[in-house]
Amino acid sequence: MKFLLLIVNAPDAWDTMAASQQQQIIDRMNAFGAELDKAGALVTCGGLAPPTTATTVHIASEHQSVSDGPALVARTGDANITGFFIVEADTQGGAVEWAKRLPVIDDSRIEVRHIAQE
Repeated sequence: MKFLLLIVNAPDAWDTMAASQQQQIIDRMNAFGAELDKAGALVTCGGLAPPTTATTVHIASEHQSVSDGPALVARTGDANITGFFIVEADTQGGAVEWAKRLPVIDDSRIEVRHIAQE
C-alpha cells in the first residue's frame, strides 16, 4: 500500500533557521530518502515552494475561479505544508514508523495518509 507522509511546519520555521541548519535538514532528508530507497519503500518525494507561490483553482458546481495564493485551508496561519514522501508499507503502522524517523524541523507534524486509489 502507498502512504503520503505530509510534512507540516510552523509558517516561518524554515526562514528563521540559519543557512547551516537548513543544509543539515536537507542533508538528513537526502539520507532518509536514500534509506527509504534502499529498503524498497520510496515511491517519490519532494519539497514544496512557499505557499505564496501557489495558485488555487476553486470549483463549485459549474463555476470555476483561479486565484493566487494557497487554498483557504492553508491560509490558517498556523501551518505550512513544506514537503512530502510517498512510501510503500504493508500497514499504516509501518508508514507511521517511517514518519517517526523523518528528519524534520523541531515542532513539525507529519500527517500519514493512505493513498486509497492506486
